[in-house]
Amino acid sequence: MISRHPLGSFNIIGRGGSGKTHQLINLFFCFISSQQGIIPFYLPLNEIHDFHTANCVISALSDYLEVTSAQFKTILQQNSSNILLLLDGMNEVEGAYQNQVIRAIYEILTRYNSRIVLTSRSDHTPQFNSMGYGSS
Repeated sequence: MISRHPLGSFNIIGRGGSGKTHQLINLFFCFISSQQGIIPFYLPLNEIHDFHTANCVISALSDYLEVTSAQFKTILQQNSSNILLLLDGMNEVEGAYQNQVIRAIYEILTRYNSRIVLTSRSDHTPQFNSMGYGSS
């Protein structure tokens, strides 16, 4: 199941083994090889290890790219309409940290107006809606 949210973001929800990660990686390579000007960043969410930073997703992406968080925030600010964050496996984030990751994603959506594709085995729309994202 794919659910669309404002700001051009999507959730891909499905059972284990249904091809969510495969689809996300295909999207990554499609945009890398296209001439559309979209800059994709792929992050398996189970690779977030530091939940004590202001934004654990930005911190993990920065580490992944070997830049500082400040540098990655500048990238987001200067290229927000061209950035596509491919965040894989929300269900693989330990339960105690899921709300922190959701808040970090919400901040990226609202502060930087970035587009995000999020995969999970369960729908996290209610958590985003409780923060005002996606509600009218």
